[in-house]
Amino acid sequence: MAGGVVSLCFSAIGSPWLSWPLFAAAAVVWVVLVAVFVTRSLTDSGRWRSEAALPSALTLVAGTAVLGTRLAEAGRPGPAQGLLVVGVALWVILLPQVLAHWSTPTLGTSFLVCVAPQALAVLAARLARGAGQRWELYAAEAVFVLGLMLYGVVVCRFDFRQVVLGEGDQWVLGGALAISTLAGSVLLDASARLGVQEGTRAALHTLTSWLGWAAVAAYLPLAAAEVIRPRLRFDTRRWATVFPLGMAALASLQMSRLFHQNALWDLGRALSWLALAAWLVVAAGSLRRARDIAARPGRPADRRAQR
Repeated sequence: MAGGVVSLCFSAIGSPWLSWPLFAAAAVVWVVLVAVFVTRSLTDSGRWRSEAALPSALTLVAGTAVLGTRLAEAGRPGPAQGLLVVGVALWVILLPQVLAHWSTPTLGTSFLVCVAPQALAVLAARLARGAGQRWELYAAEAVFVLGLMLYGVVVCRFDFRQVVLGEGDQWVLGGALAISTLAGSVLLDASARLGVQEGTRAALHTLTSWLGWAAVAAYLPLAAAEVIRPRLRFDTRRWATVFPLGMAALASLQMSRLFHQNALWDLGRALSWLALAAWLVVAAGSLRRARDIAARPGRPADRRAQR
């Protein structure tokens, strides 16, 4: 998901030479994850059920929608529509599992119950805009509202100590607002193109503006906490930091077009490069962690078996 979001950022600022390699890397990871998801459901149902009950499982839904959005932007609506169908199917399968095993207080990964539907709303709205399908736009709006409601449920039960103590996933507190802002702006754009009534567009415009300011209000303490308490040790949850950085950039770029604010465009460009730097650092850490795991000696029983 992080790679797909950063790919969208560089597509938006006109750098396909960076966007497509990032998309390719994200697509390879997505294929592997889907293969593991399907295989494990058939061969190890117990482990599949335990992993599917975690909010982090919804990353697969959001990642599917992000890849579809990049394809839609590239003028490939057929594959993008296919990924929307896959994303909705995964969401329908996984969301009941996550909600059935819900626990409180909620953590950063819990906000993925909001991120997943908002990612689907972004993709559906882009496809609706291109195809001129109002029904798909209305469906996207319904999912958008549901995502906001789920955000409210999670934030009311969020352990705000995670802003200082979290190991990376606390950034999804702001990332969920950023993708909601992006969804609102894409829906607003599609509504204007499809001639939705002025009253609806005005309400959506106001709501999107509020979401943007709420995202800023969430990002500021998150950034301050990183300065006050630097967490330099690598943790895989740092991927959940890269996604919000990229999403903040993408939301800024999208809103700058709609609201004609050059300052937002400049902010989005700067955040895009920051998100790329974070992606490279976390990717390097992940590769180093994988190398260390592969180099570890086997357990005593394994070594005896080898002898």
